[in-house]
Amino acid sequence: MKRLYALIIIASLLLGLATFLSCAPTETEVITEGEFTFTVSKRGDTVIGINVESPGRKPSKLNVTGKNLTFTDMNFDGYPDIRLDSLTPSLGTYECFILRPTIGKFVRSSAFSSLVSPEWDTDNKTVRSKLVSTVYYATDVPAAKSEYEETRADLTWKWINGALTLTEEKGITFYSSGNIYCCYSAVNESGVMVRDPATEEWFPSLEALRSAGYVWDDGTEMPDQ
Repeated sequence: MKRLYALIIIASLLLGLATFLSCAPTETEVITEGEFTFTVSKRGDTVIGINVESPGRKPSKLNVTGKNLTFTDMNFDGYPDIRLDSLTPSLGTYECFILRPTIGKFVRSSAFSSLVSPEWDTDNKTVRSKLVSTVYYATDVPAAKSEYEETRADLTWKWINGALTLTEEKGITFYSSGNIYCCYSAVNESGVMVRDPATEEWFPSLEALRSAGYVWDDGTEMPDQ
């Protein structure tokens, strides 16, 4: 019953927000970036649509809802793309749209939108993001906990031939079966990420890992043994 009441309250809040947005006055802001003119429609601080105009191209409109609109060249092609806060900002992702200059339209990029905590390096024309993954394995002993591998890594991406391409990965994997840590790096070779065993470093404990100077720049730690 409590769950039902909670769902009713959430539904009421969402309905109230939708009603508020529909009643709020619409404001427009005109932004010019090079040869492109963008007319951004807002209700309050929420973007509800973007019109795109440019010489020699048909006008287009992007129907989108979001906050904290940012114009930035995400794929380093010299044209402005747009980024909005994700509907799930706690995941550290954004809603990203790439401008297709030949047709003058924005197209959602699932590749950019899936990056966690992305950072754009305009000097090197790369994008960095985070990876946190856990893989569980069944054990032969029913009463035992599942063994697992947890990896945390920094990923480097480049825009190559019209696609976001992973070029480098540096991270640490914790193996619960042996309570050991492996620091590794991998590079893209002909479209395949290849790890170099010669660069791997293995540590028998979390303390040994820390003593070697491996610290995540976001302050997180690997699992305790």
